[in-house]
Amino acid sequence: MNTKLKNILLCHASGMGIKCISSAFDISRNTVR
Repeated sequence: MNTKLKNILLCHASGMGIKCISSAFDISRNTVR
């Protein structure tokens, strides 16, 4: 698992929303989903 994916999972686990995560990492909401 790469670093970016780990960071996304940590954000999700801490309660960040999909829209917020996608904005922070500059990726599509569908990718986060």
